[in-house]
Amino acid sequence: MGVEFDPYNKWILITAPTTDITALEIYSEAMNWADDPDNLDSSQPMYAYGKFPLGGGADSDSIFVINASDGWKIKPYSGSYQLIVRGTIITDDESPRNIPPDSGVVVIVYQVSSQGIIVDTGGGGTSAWDALVSSHDTPGTFGAFVGKKLLTLAKYIGLK
Repeated sequence: MGVEFDPYNKWILITAPTTDITALEIYSEAMNWADDPDNLDSSQPMYAYGKFPLGGGADSDSIFVINASDGWKIKPYSGSYQLIVRGTIITDDESPRNIPPDSGVVVIVYQVSSQGIIVDTGGGGTSAWDALVSSHDTPGTFGAFVGKKLLTLAKYIGLK
């Protein structure tokens, strides 16, 4: 699978020749490792949260959490390459998710889900969803760009 565990150093080892792996694959291997009776005296490397109902048949994304507060970190295999990790992985203490390999330079690209969550930042009680479209039409802004694209799409499919 490309994942091994070092309970003494608390490393989640990404082994060669793995250059592309999902967060779910890492988590699944962590749970298999933690369930082995030989590893019951070690702390669990990861936890997972998510798939909470958002309404309308949509669920939240899965978030995989490295137990960094107990020392666990991702450690890539030595060498010089790019490692792509697909899915949302965070640490439970806001520390870096990984440590460098023993040798070489590994560029780790964490590709998170494209599923978005809308957060009201408390901008005076008015969220972006409640703002008038006319307030988002300043030339050169992203709002103006998206507005033009939506208008073009609406004309194309015959809504206007």
